[in-house]
Amino acid sequence: TTKMPGTDLQVKLKYEHDEGPGKAPYLYFAPLSDEEKERTGRKEQMRGKTVEIETIVRDGRNQKHSLDKHSFELVEQETALTTKDFYNDQGKVKSVYYPEMEELIKEKTGAAHVLMFHHQVRARKNNATPETGDSVNYPTICLWHTQRLSSQD
Repeated sequence: TTKMPGTDLQVKLKYEHDEGPGKAPYLYFAPLSDEEKERTGRKEQMRGKTVEIETIVRDGRNQKHSLDKHSFELVEQETALTTKDFYNDQGKVKSVYYPEMEELIKEKTGAAHVLMFHHQVRARKNNATPETGDSVNYPTICLWHTQRLSSQD
């Protein structure tokens, strides 16, 4: 198995500044209707100040993180798909990649059932499309746990 390359990055991240109680930052992407302005009490499309901080984003690859200890785990996983399949054949992603990931998640978590319902292909440039992407950057699967409570609980 080839190890995934990794590098820590010194980056500048932008955050919305917390200005105190009752002054939470917000941003509406669509214009507010008069009814929404009245109902929310918000007249502007956005409120808040953006602050920029410099920080190090640590590369987690090859760090031996475990699901039980760190609440996430990075694993190498072979797939029958090609890079082009991820861009051009969503049916194949769902019929081949989803079952591959379901089995991996079952193996790693001990879950009896896994339901894949969404994926996102990311690329080095912009979001992954045949027009904008130049290579798949490790397809990402998010995992959440839900618990069904019986009426006796």
